[in-house]
Amino acid sequence: MLHGIVIPRKAGAKYGPGVLTVLLLHLPIGIGYLTAVGQEGPIGRKDWVKGLIGAVGSAVFGVAVPNMVMRDRNSPYAFTAKQMGPYDVQAGSAAESVEV
Repeated sequence: MLHGIVIPRKAGAKYGPGVLTVLLLHLPIGIGYLTAVGQEGPIGRKDWVKGLIGAVGSAVFGVAVPNMVMRDRNSPYAFTAKQMGPYDVQAGSAAESVEV
């Protein structure tokens, strides 16, 4: 959802960074994992709730919080406008609302 819909829509781009990684890596691994777990026995409602809590917790505490806490707008290692493409905030694009 984030890579394929949210980020491209907010940035006004046709493609979101990481879409191919999601489609070619995360999705097949997730399907394989669920298949393997399902072969061990039925996946119950509690298992889905625990998984959802774990996924949300990982997204918040493993991605969002570190990005917000450790960001440095004055970093000497800033991306160039060419590297940022349509996500370049300096160009005044719609990407200003994409900050994580």
